[in-house]
Amino acid sequence: MKKFLDSYLANFNNIEVFSGFIPYGSSVLLAKETFKDLAFTQSSDGLFVKAQAVEVKGDETLVDLHLRYCRRVQVEHPRALEIQYSNGSS
Repeated sequence: MKKFLDSYLANFNNIEVFSGFIPYGSSVLLAKETFKDLAFTQSSDGLFVKAQAVEVKGDETLVDLHLRYCRRVQVEHPRALEIQYSNGSS
């Protein structure tokens, strides 16, 4: 279970974001109380997140948004529940 907690990336608009392998047809549920502390590092120019928009070649309506940040996460009660969904074929 530690592999899921080590892959926490950020919290965007009250949605926790993780990176990592979760098998197709599965979800991982974690209680919000799992996260004891989350702190972002402020850079020397006073920003917590540096954002850069890079134009997508061939489409003037799209950009690739690059976000750079550093964070520290402390977890407590590292319990998670993996849910595997049936595809209905059985």
